[in-house]
Amino acid sequence: MAASPVIAGAAPITGSLCACGCGLPARPRRRYVRGHQPRRPRGPASLAVVSLRQSRPCDTLAEIGSRVGLTKERVRQILAREGLPTRAYSTRVMFACSICGLPCPPRPLVSYPSATGDRAVFCSPECKRDYHRPQVACEMCGKLFRRHKSLLVRKSKDPRYTTRANYCSRRCFGHVIGALYGVRGLAKAHIAQTERAEARRLMVWQRHLETGWGCRRLGMDMGINETTVSGYLWQMRKRTRQEGDVIS
Repeated sequence: MAASPVIAGAAPITGSLCACGCGLPARPRRRYVRGHQPRRPRGPASLAVVSLRQSRPCDTLAEIGSRVGLTKERVRQILAREGLPTRAYSTRVMFACSICGLPCPPRPLVSYPSATGDRAVFCSPECKRDYHRPQVACEMCGKLFRRHKSLLVRKSKDPRYTTRANYCSRRCFGHVIGALYGVRGLAKAHIAQTERAEARRLMVWQRHLETGWGCRRLGMDMGINETTVSGYLWQMRKRTRQEGDVIS
């Protein structure tokens, strides 16, 4: 045992000294004084808990406590005092990131099945952003910009999209349209579309006057959407009222 320090004008210190080597006497056990009290030796339960944590890192606190006969809170206190991890290592299957291929954390960012019909895991928010909003190049200026993946998939599957090209702005899209069709070409296409719509509108109206059917029956008979038929009939009724007012 080390010699007790001698302080001038004070009686020599006797008794057990602090285990930290400061030379001060060991104080009585108090709740919030930890640096100057002798540390109790490890008991058999503490040694068993430390041994189980080191040999079985995937066991939870409840599993360790059931083996040694302690509660999981007492096991957590022992592990915290010994500086060992209180949380068990994850035993789940480690997934690889769908973008960079690196292993994901125990709780990865998951993309659940959506319009794209797939399920992916990501190691970071950046990889998740790159997956859902990939970078595409503008067909006109070559600028890289982000476009949502669901839109790209829909454009590749939906036959209503006449082109699969991507443009970063309306300006680039207008340049392409002007170079391909020009103003006259667009005007002719618009006129032809208007003429076809007018012919269909007159055909629906004539059928309505002949049979007296409603929107649903006309749509089923002519293969047209019910909402579209309703719009046609409303436009023709309005036009008929305006013509009657002018004649009268």
